[in-house]
Amino acid sequence: MATISEHELKTKYWQYQVRHRNKMKAHNEGSAYHMKDSEKNKTYQCEWALEKLYPEIDKKMSKKETEQYVKRICKSKFWSDYHTPHIEWMKDMGAGRRQNANATKERIRFSPSGASKYVVLHELAHVAGYMNHGRGFRIFLLKLVSRFLGREVSKDLKRLFKEKGLKTSKMRAAMDYETWKERYLRYAR
Repeated sequence: MATISEHELKTKYWQYQVRHRNKMKAHNEGSAYHMKDSEKNKTYQCEWALEKLYPEIDKKMSKKETEQYVKRICKSKFWSDYHTPHIEWMKDMGAGRRQNANATKERIRFSPSGASKYVVLHELAHVAGYMNHGRGFRIFLLKLVSRFLGREVSKDLKRLFKEKGLKTSKMRAAMDYETWKERYLRYAR
């Protein structure tokens, strides 16, 4: 292997820091519009398993109950740093509808049949800025579930995420230059 100058190493380290910072921001802060939502199916599988463990969290609420539940959460101290979404209702498309709800940072659209408490929390995690189902979304969702459905439910959801290989902790900070250099040179051999 050809030797790499110190200047080239520092340039590669700078590129590593930029990539790491962008990835960390996307995962930890939820600014992941540009990211492929590759963990969506696994996240849904965990949620469906949770609903089997706790059928009460999957119980449909009426439109009025759904709106009251959203308002209750949005008025809580927990939600004080986030935007209160506008609530809309989808048109009834018949029994074939597969979508319970969808959300943007500004609004949540629910199925005309209402939504469960868990669906409300899932959509509110999107409203908080976590548009995909990545690490940041799961971390925030676990906080919502713990606060509004209980710690036991949150612990089980976290366990289900872990069983599927989905991470639920913040990313580590970038390596310092010396640690990065040592690893880079070791793997470059």
